[in-house]
Amino acid sequence: MKLEFKEKIKEESFQQLQKSVSNICLNKNQRKINYSAIFIGGMALIAFLSGLFILWYASTSPLIYLSIIVFLGIINVPLILIIGHGSIHKNFSNLKRINKLGENIFYLLGTSPYFWKLRHLNAHHHYTNIRKWDLDIEQSKLIRLSASQECYNIHKYQTYYMPFLFMMYTLNWFFFRDLLDINKQKFGNRIIENHPSVKIFWLFFSKLWHISILIIIPITLGQSVSIVILGFFIYHFSASLTTTLVLVSTHIGEDHELVETGEQSKLPYTWIEHQIRTSGSFSIKSKVILHFFGGFNHHLAHHLFPNIPYTLYPQISPIIKEYCIQNNLPFVCYPNFSACVKSHFKRLAVYSK
Repeated sequence: MKLEFKEKIKEESFQQLQKSVSNICLNKNQRKINYSAIFIGGMALIAFLSGLFILWYASTSPLIYLSIIVFLGIINVPLILIIGHGSIHKNFSNLKRINKLGENIFYLLGTSPYFWKLRHLNAHHHYTNIRKWDLDIEQSKLIRLSASQECYNIHKYQTYYMPFLFMMYTLNWFFFRDLLDINKQKFGNRIIENHPSVKIFWLFFSKLWHISILIIIPITLGQSVSIVILGFFIYHFSASLTTTLVLVSTHIGEDHELVETGEQSKLPYTWIEHQIRTSGSFSIKSKVILHFFGGFNHHLAHHLFPNIPYTLYPQISPIIKEYCIQNNLPFVCYPNFSACVKSHFKRLAVYSK
């Protein structure tokens, strides 16, 4: 079955929004702002590599070792969201070769830009919050997010055990999700009979690299095996918590819609309205949050204009809000990160019974 959105109706107000956004992007002075993304992404990469060097050569104390491990896990977020995610959307740089180079950051972190692109662009962005189509929300049956999902006894405890599942997110991604994608053929409406062998090779090579830098090299250089193994899991716990809390909160809060298709091939909204009803934002006035999360806090702006550099989102979000008000559409925006996370747990509580 092929899913199609409701026919697009010409909306004068949205055309005006697009025109305003275009004017912002075409302004040469505004485009220079994107250099800050390259600078911050570059600093995050230097911090990550420096942390690895200290981990290998200068950390004799287990406490220092594990502290650096936590730092490396957290710094994953700007690496993935600023460099990797931005490059996938071709807006990390104005230069094609820089974006192509930036995609390779996924290999550094033990995964593949090829499979990440299939999931993110073909499934998530095209079919945001559509059950059985958006692979980012199709998780374990331990999670119940809507009334249409079957309710099991264990769901009554989901608000309590979800933080522990969140801590397993990148571990699941590293050991299982990527490997399952090798045999997956359907990503949104895109069907791939056989994934290129070279892409599969580089996926496995990235995992060998990841295990080498966090396990093999530290042990070879004399670090305690037990501390190294503990550090590997702590790395993933810190990376997982930081990543999942922002990802789930921008799409699966109490005010976001999850769309069911059933046997229908026609969706109830236009693509524009669908994105507005399924995506939310938070802390849109914070520059620190903006740069740490690579603009993910302006998530609706990202979904409506995914190819625009995140550094321009603070100027775009206010005109999107005005568009939503004029067209009687929701503009989901939480005042801060904690309110955003709280909203997700409220949703879990509603569907726990």
